[in-house]
Amino acid sequence: MIGLTVILSLPGTMTIFIGVTENTPTMLLLGVTLFAVLATIRIRFKVTCDELYLTSTGLLFTKSLKWAEITKVVRMADCGYPKNRFYGPFVYEFRTVADSLKINFKLFPIECMTKILRRAKELTP
Repeated sequence: MIGLTVILSLPGTMTIFIGVTENTPTMLLLGVTLFAVLATIRIRFKVTCDELYLTSTGLLFTKSLKWAEITKVVRMADCGYPKNRFYGPFVYEFRTVADSLKINFKLFPIECMTKILRRAKELTP
């Protein structure tokens, strides 16, 4: 996600600059559109943690797991090659018997990660 932010923000800034300095409305509109896409992506991603459910909202989906059904929490960086190269050090997988949920905590404040991992540690054997 951070890579996507850098990839879209630099051209967005450049196109806004070109649109303003060269008096080109199309370039200005393109730059503003790129920043709007970034804002939409950032607003859409969220993790909620209540007494019964752990819920992750992504760009295209929302997925919930009951805390009582979580059997294991796995740090994806500890899974070995190729998973550790693909997911990175801040991605955790919450597993139940029938389902799993991967959350990239690089997108959220550190307090969110510590709260959720503390809660998962209390509930998993």
